[in-house]
Amino acid sequence: MTVLNGSEKRSLSEEEQSCKKAKSVSNTFNSRYYEPDFVSNFNRGFTTRIPFQDDPEKSQAYTLGYPFRAGALSDVFDPDFLKEVKKELLNEVFYHKSNDLYEFYQSEDLKLTKKPYLSALRSAIFSPEFVNLMTRLTGIKLNSTIDLAGQRYSDKSFLLCHDDDVRNENEGRRIAFIIYLVPEDWCKEDGGLLSLYSTDMQDQPAEVIHSIIPKWNSVAFFQVGTTSFHEVTEILTASKDRVSITGWFHGSVDDNAEIPLLEYQLLKPEPSQSIEAWINPRYLNEDASKQISDIFLEQSSVELQKFLRPEVYDEVLKALSDASWSRSVGPAHARRYRRIDFDNTPRAALLQSLQTFLQSKEFSQFICKLTNLELIHVSCETRAFGKSEYTMCNDQALEREGLDVVLSLIDNEWNEEWGGATHYVAEDENLLTLWPTKNTLSLVLRDEGTMRFVRYINHHAQMERREMSLIFTEN
Repeated sequence: MTVLNGSEKRSLSEEEQSCKKAKSVSNTFNSRYYEPDFVSNFNRGFTTRIPFQDDPEKSQAYTLGYPFRAGALSDVFDPDFLKEVKKELLNEVFYHKSNDLYEFYQSEDLKLTKKPYLSALRSAIFSPEFVNLMTRLTGIKLNSTIDLAGQRYSDKSFLLCHDDDVRNENEGRRIAFIIYLVPEDWCKEDGGLLSLYSTDMQDQPAEVIHSIIPKWNSVAFFQVGTTSFHEVTEILTASKDRVSITGWFHGSVDDNAEIPLLEYQLLKPEPSQSIEAWINPRYLNEDASKQISDIFLEQSSVELQKFLRPEVYDEVLKALSDASWSRSVGPAHARRYRRIDFDNTPRAALLQSLQTFLQSKEFSQFICKLTNLELIHVSCETRAFGKSEYTMCNDQALEREGLDVVLSLIDNEWNEEWGGATHYVAEDENLLTLWPTKNTLSLVLRDEGTMRFVRYINHHAQMERREMSLIFTEN
């Protein structure tokens, strides 16, 4: 038999008292939200998509009908209880989560925690009474499956546009929710907004219609579906973190809408061009071609630095300095960047000539010689990535498999702290990372199962990533 000393007995007693106190405090969920009149009015607003605003003297609660069903409740929990919840949550182990879609820290599944206040909160959320309340507020029948985890967004953290729609044949996520544990002085300028997107005629995300600013002790939630596109905007402050507990209520699903894939069109070959007028002579002799070809054969990728003739590159940078760029290319759940607007670019002729050269038969033959592949053009664009711009690996916005050929057109050294790298991934493994590098042509063979994305560029970036990007595919 184990014998406890006095201090161990006191610790155990204190833990028991803490658990008892946590369980009692968790029952002080704002009683306003159980009142029949409130439930009825909130439900009417949520289900009919006619916005509802509660009496501000009683609560800060509302519904949104557009772009999709959403709502928010303020002053949800006892403040002292929630402060203890936050304190315990920040003592959980957080794991760095980073890929093309997001950058933040997340705790273990909170189903596993044994901390008293977190356990009490979990019990309250998982209780039949609370699940039933959410069903009554939203009109969506929910089952007992609930996901729950803590999240911490710090400076430069983000979550890009996506729909949260995860399901099988019978059930899936029906309501997403966020319990905000942010500092009480959190404001729009700190970032971290929950932004909701409208959709276009193809059910692709179009533009942000509404943004919810995180507020201490509030809960935001929305109906999950194939068009519930939303994002968490980048955190713009280093002095405080966006802390929250997030999760999903599950239930049966009965729709299987699919979003059409994005595709590229094959390009016609451009007229003949003089290759010597553009490319650094060092890459045009047989020995250099053989060395490059050997590297590519071994690694399936190669970077050619100082690729354009120096005098040509200088003129290209001058032409780019006052270039005009189109509005952001979308949809937002797949990409956000800008294409050049040649019609409104003062010195467009040189840039158009360079893009024409990259689409020419001579350039194709040059690339084929370096790679030992028989290739044809699929796409070509001159594009720019600035702050908050990116591409993502998205099954609904697939690129053709083939050879990626990217000519980097930046004018200074790129800082890796800004993001903006190109990542090649397969089955969640990062195979290759390429950073923007001045006057460098990169060749990467992207075969079946390999995808690429341009990492989100954060608010610290001091310049734009500009490039001419091509995809070649085999005959």
